Amino acid sequence: MSPDPAVHLIDLQFQGQAGYIATGVLDGGDGPILVDPGPASTLPALQRGLEDLGTSLEDVSAILLTHIHLDHAGAAGILAEDNPKIRIRVHRAGARHLLDPSRLLASATRLYGDQMETLWGAIHPVPEETLIPLDGGEEFDLGGRHFSSLATPGHAVHHMAYRDEVTGTAFVGDAAGERFSGTTMVIPVTPPPDIDVEAMLTSTAAIRDWHPVQLFLTHFGPFGDVTHHLDDHDARLQRFSARVERESRRSDADDQALAAAFARDFLREYAADLAPGVPMPVHADGVMASWVGLARYHRKRVPTPE
Repeated sequence: MSPDPAVHLIDLQFQGQAGYIATGVLDGGDGPILVDPGPASTLPALQRGLEDLGTSLEDVSAILLTHIHLDHAGAAGILAEDNPKIRIRVHRAGARHLLDPSRLLASATRLYGDQMETLWGAIHPVPEETLIPLDGGEEFDLGGRHFSSLATPGHAVHHMAYRDEVTGTAFVGDAAGERFSGTTMVIPVTPPPDIDVEAMLTSTAAIRDWHPVQLFLTHFGPFGDVTHHLDDHDARLQRFSARVERESRRSDADDQALAAAFARDFLREYAADLAPGVPMPVHADGVMASWVGLARYHRKRVPTPE
């Protein structure tokens, strides 16, 4: 991989779906730097993408994890085992779950059941000597590039963002939602277990204060209209939150029915905004999970009446 200041994108083709999970790739001089390498199930696509850039998994020098959810970080253990020179930066609160992924696996298995292997592939512990825990606010150099880190809780307590000072790109994981081709709509991502709406809004405000040239989302890719993106995310998050707060506080709340209605309404709105001929990238299950995450957040703050 020849020296190149650009941010490259590898589409991991998750479950055969194009345009859903992206790995960011930067030339670090000493070898490629990966941001969110994705799950182990997509390692063949990651390898093909690196080969298209003239490099390989064996050349990777560093990994930056925005958080430890399996669609972002599931492959980290295998990559570190196969390539001992790799160093992985991750929020300190997430590092312990990479060292011992048993609780992470138990939680995911309750959600995905017998689909775990198909969706995510094998999950291996990350060797301790590979990990560099961060708290947010650190600056560091990798192969001639300078990075800043930022703690961005809200989607997860262990969420981080990274700014590449060469390109002005902020790699924001899920902290500023999802956004796909065919629409300018931004989708807040609020599944259980540790959604915090106030923290999420504080995190997007901190990302604004970075004044990035572009945002790079793991779902999906770079966007240069930073102000629009963050405005749309925050406004929709607040609308979603207000609706779920009202619904979840009802004494007769039927979570399954309310989450399904929430998903139907959102998908109808999304489809109306989607350009003709562009496939629908979001699915009801994910939107329903966002209702559940917001309901959990509001019920923890003020318990539902008996």
